[in-house]
Amino acid sequence: MTVDESRFRECIIRSLRLRSGEYRPDLRIGDVEQWDSVAHLDVLSDLEKEFGVRFGLDDMATLTSLPELRNWLERTG
Repeated sequence: MTVDESRFRECIIRSLRLRSGEYRPDLRIGDVEQWDSVAHLDVLSDLEKEFGVRFGLDDMATLTSLPELRNWLERTG
């Protein structure tokens, strides 16, 4: 699946409650104060709803950056 970058970006901004200047396409967990382990579950849940996918338990532990999440959606979705 080709990931709609604007949908992806808006989902991340909404999930993490980022100000628009805080978003970067290469963000990793911990890069912004809001993205901790608890918020990571919110990010994954919101991406599941937005893109109609399901993350496995292993994915939750290993997909810890926006590039990894985007690539996973492109491969899996």
